[in-house]
Parts: sequence; C-alpha cells; structure tokens
Amino acid sequence: MPTPLANGKSHYIAGLDGLRALAIIAVIAYHLDISQISGGFLGVDIFFVLSGYLVTNLLIERRRDRHRLDLSRFWVRRFRRLFPALIVMLMVVVAWATLFDRSMLQSLRGDVGSAMVYANNWRLIFHQVSYFEQYSTPAPLIHLWSLSVEGQFYIIWPLLLTLGLRFTPKRIQMVLITLSLALASMLTMILLYQPGSDPSRVYYGTDTRVFALLIGATMALMLPSQGIITNPSRRTRLTFEWIGWLGLAAIVTLLLQANEFDDFLYRGGFMLVAISTAMVIIALIHPFTWVSKLFSLKPLRWIGMRSYGIYLWHYPIIVLSRPSVNTGAYNWKLALIQVTASVILASMSYKYVEEPIRRGQLSTTLKQIKKFPWKLRQLSVKQWTISSLSAIIIILFVSGMILHVPATASTAGEVVSVPALAQPDPKQGTDQPLPPKKPNNGDSEASLGTDGKQISPGKRSNRDGDSAAANTDPGSDDQSSGHKPEDMTTKQEPGLSATLPNDSKESGKDSQTPKPVKSSKSDWGNVTAIGDSVMLDGKPYLEELLPGIKVDAEIGRQMSSGSKLLTQLQRRRKLGDTVIIGLGTNGVFNKKQLESGLGSLRNVKHIVLINTRVPRKWESQVNKLLADISSKSPDITLVNWYDASENHDEYFAKDGVHLTKEGSQAHARLIANTLSSIEK
Repeated sequence: MPTPLANGKSHYIAGLDGLRALAIIAVIAYHLDISQISGGFLGVDIFFVLSGYLVTNLLIERRRDRHRLDLSRFWVRRFRRLFPALIVMLMVVVAWATLFDRSMLQSLRGDVGSAMVYANNWRLIFHQVSYFEQYSTPAPLIHLWSLSVEGQFYIIWPLLLTLGLRFTPKRIQMVLITLSLALASMLTMILLYQPGSDPSRVYYGTDTRVFALLIGATMALMLPSQGIITNPSRRTRLTFEWIGWLGLAAIVTLLLQANEFDDFLYRGGFMLVAISTAMVIIALIHPFTWVSKLFSLKPLRWIGMRSYGIYLWHYPIIVLSRPSVNTGAYNWKLALIQVTASVILASMSYKYVEEPIRRGQLSTTLKQIKKFPWKLRQLSVKQWTISSLSAIIIILFVSGMILHVPATASTAGEVVSVPALAQPDPKQGTDQPLPPKKPNNGDSEASLGTDGKQISPGKRSNRDGDSAAANTDPGSDDQSSGHKPEDMTTKQEPGLSATLPNDSKESGKDSQTPKPVKSSKSDWGNVTAIGDSVMLDGKPYLEELLPGIKVDAEIGRQMSSGSKLLTQLQRRRKLGDTVIIGLGTNGVFNKKQLESGLGSLRNVKHIVLINTRVPRKWESQVNKLLADISSKSPDITLVNWYDASENHDEYFAKDGVHLTKEGSQAHARLIANTLSSIEK
C-alpha cells in the first residue's frame, strides 16, 4: 500500500526549476526567430501554470500552518522577490535609450510606468500595440505583458482564495469553482478571437489568459506538495510516469509545430498546453518518477533558478542588438552573444539583487548607509565599482524619464496603433510609405533567370553597400500621374526576356530610362497587378517595363481586402487575362483566404503570385502557403522574391520592410521577366 501523504511538510521540488528552464529556453528560441521552435512563445503558458501552482500551494501551506492567510506578508514577499530585479532592468534600458536612442524614450516612459504597476498588458491593449507586428521604434519592454498578468493574479487570486476556502466547507467545491473560472476565461478567448485578425487582444488579456494560472491553482488544490505519495505501488508509479511523459510529449510537439497564428491555439490549444503542463507537474512533484529525475538535473536547475532574470533581460538585449535589415543567413554568432549576455546579466541580478533582497540583506545595507560619516577609504574596489555604476544608471534613468524629446524623435518613439489584420488602416502599420529621398546613382544589377515558376536574381558583380531610402512617396502626385522614374541603371543579361538598358555612354548621364520588356504583345494592357506598398513603391518601374499594365497597389492592403477587390473587379470585368498578386507584407493569411481570392479569378488565364521578404513572424508561413498552392496548379506561377532578395541588404530601407530605389527596380524586373517567360 502506498503512503498517501508525506509528513505534511513542504519541500523543495527540484524538477519544477527544470521545467522553468524548458520554458525560458523555448521563449528565448522564439524571440531569436529560430524557426525550428516556432511555438516557443508557449513557454509563457508553462510559466503561467507553474506560477498558479506554486502560489496557490504556498497559500494553502501558510493557511494550514497558521490557520489563516496572511495576505500582507504574502504580498510583501512577492514584492521583494519580483520588483527589485524588474526595476534594475527598467533603469538600465532607459539609461541605454538616453545615451544611444532617445527616439525610444517617449514610448519607454509609458512602458516603464505600466510595468511598475503591473498593468503593461492592458496598456498594450488600449494602445492597440501588436505583439506580433512591431513596426515602429523597437519595443524592448513589450515582453513584460506576461509579468503584468501574473502580477494581477498575485493581487486578486489570494483574495478570492481566502473567500473561497472560508465559505466552501469541502476542498472539492473550491476546485470546481476554480475550474469554472478557468473555463470562463477560455470561453472568453474563443469568443473574442477573430480568425484572420491580429490576435494580440486575446493574447495579452488577463481575462483571456488567466485560465493557465487557474489550471495550476487547481492542481495545487487537488495535489498540494505537502501531500505527495512517498511510497508508491508499481501501478501508481507507472500511472504518474505515463501522465508526465504524455504531458511532456504534448508540450514538445506544440513547441515544435505550433505558430502564433494558428486558429487552433485560440480555440482550445492554449488550454491543451496548460493541461499538458499540469500533467508534467504531477510527475515532477513525485521524485520517484523518471520525468522528475530528468528535470532535476543540475544544469536545468541552475537555469530555472535564474529564469526570472533571464526572462527580464533577454528580450531587451535581443531587440536592441538586432540589425534592422538582414537578408543573409541566420546569424548564429549574434544569437549566441545575445543569449550569453542575457545569462550573464541574469546571473548578476540573481546574485547581487534578487537573493540579497529576498534574504533581507537590503535592510542591513540601508542601516549602514545611514551611518555618517562614511569611511570612503574602507570601501573595496568592488563596492566602489557597484556604487559608481549604480549612480550613473540612476542619473541616466531620471534624465531619460524627464528629458524633453524633440518632435521628430518623439514621433518615432510613440506607441504605434496596429489595426486588425482584417481591417488594415492605411495610416498605420508596417506598410507605410517611406519619405522621399534622393537615390544613389549606382549600378544596379541582378541576374534574372527565365524559369517560369521561380525567378531569382543571381550574384551582383558590383554590390553597392549604401542603402538608399525609398525611391518616391507612393502617395505623391508624381506617381499617380504616371511619373517616369529616373536613373534606372542595369546591365543587360543575355537571354533575358526583359531587356534593360546598359549604362548610358552619353556625357553627363549616369543612367537612362528603362526600355519596355520585349514581347510579342504591343502592350501589357491585359495584365492587372494587385499589391501593397511594396508594389506601390515599384509601380513606376513596372509601368516602364510593362506599358499598359494596370497596377492597383495600396498602403496597408492585406489578403482579406485584396480578395474583396479581386471579386469586385471580376464582377465589373475589369481584370486582365493575367493577374499579379503581391500581398503578404502586412500579415498572415490562411489557405481559405487565399483560395477565396483565387476562386474569384475564374476567367483569368494565368495568375502570378509574389512571395515576400519581411522580418516578421508570418513570413515563412505566407511563403510556404504560396509555394504549395502554386505547385499544384499549372496556371499559377510563383515569383520568388524571397530568394531573389537574399544577401541584398541594399534592397531594403532601414525598417527592413520597404524597398529602396534599387530594391524596387529589382522587384519590378523580377515581375517583368516572369511575365515574359509566361508569354514564351
């Protein structure tokens, strides 16, 4: 017979620290854009369940020992555990912005204030700041939304638990109440989620995410750590083993396969993660299981004990050190440096901030500070260094919080409202026109293939390192009136269907206007192009290369609105025999939305789809969907702009989204050569 209860004393559960390590590794992998762990953001849900379990378990233990819940003592302990490390990180980030990028200060002020009162997630919701579509100035504190959800839980849940335990004579009644609250939270997520729209509202909301914390709380009510089985039977041991391994298998599968735009996640998938985590916890709190032994390994425990600090520091480091444009291979060296820096700063925070304050050493230090006069000669080099750095950071932090930011910098630093994907706002979002700048006059060369399915430029013989801004303002009168772009310079490649001019040999001219694509057609009036601002930037070049083409490109356009436009044009019989679709810059779309748009093109002879290169989470999903659907139909051709722009940082402006003049030219040539190949 197994011993049902231990001696009633709480004990340290090493395996839970190992589970923390798994969670923080997953989160870091997600923020580092490691595609193999596309569901790494689910690590936050693991943290939620763990927090719900540990906090509820602690409250139950205190109530059993003292026959009451000392909430004031609990809140003070939480404050001492979490707040000091948070403050240090906030001060360092503001100090960095004060020194190196003051355009961030205005948005940082709001982020700092909301984070300090654990309301950051609601600030992001009210300002419509997307977690998945960060378009403007880098937001190094956006990850604090999850700490705000936990902070609100720490304040409200102890009060509810106190009332519940007082007025429910049986523990099972409180369990049912907690499960009912968790179910209500999950239903709120399901009801508020709108497929095809930005899911940030339901992703941030305390009301839509608290079910994970409540699942952990339910586990603590049902199976507190003080009552674990210590002498299990063989059947009991196997039961806990299978529960733990099944839960772990589900978590790992979701971490590797899920992505933040899956409808499944918002219709029960997040609940599945919470339940799977609870299953793992069941195995971890019983030290005889192999799952518990695995997660109790010292390296995992070491990471888990510092996971809070690593979570605080990793995201600001990644955001502030990430290059805005990178069209080359994944930079593993930079990722390793970012992770190393995060771990080092978290370790310092753990040793010099978190542990000393949690153990009460802060009061001793404050008493020593009050003793005047200070004997400066008795201070060690270490004390001098820490004191000096602290003073500098405090001065910079205060300066950053009160410093007047110039209007231009302030505008860049403001929180950008990101509309739902299904209802893009032309005035906001990633698809913004760039201000016109004088382009560089340099040779622009791309080797363009003639494959009808995928066309990519080859290596450039003379790569210009300067990255110019966008060629013109897409909304300007010049473009709308058919203004002809100047200085389009390219070298002619033999065998290309799109014949582009060589450098002009005339004195005083660096380049000349491009010639139209050679084709059996007299013009391209039966070609219709639908796109977003990437196509809008290149509209003048398309019109030069393909005279008569009808280009309808709009800032902020997405597949949902593009599909409606295609349907309208089809009904009015204003579509050409060939339709070019260049959408995907502004957000993800699913197979149903794409098929809906293509389904309206019944009388179209050929469809050309352009994939995307955009430094956003949906890039791979959009490109994979476009590749799959184009490979299944002989009437659909894929323009592989993603491969064509590889290792061409000069094609993109500083935001990594919009094209420079050189990029717009290459983009237009790629489309023109695709159409020429189709004609052949």
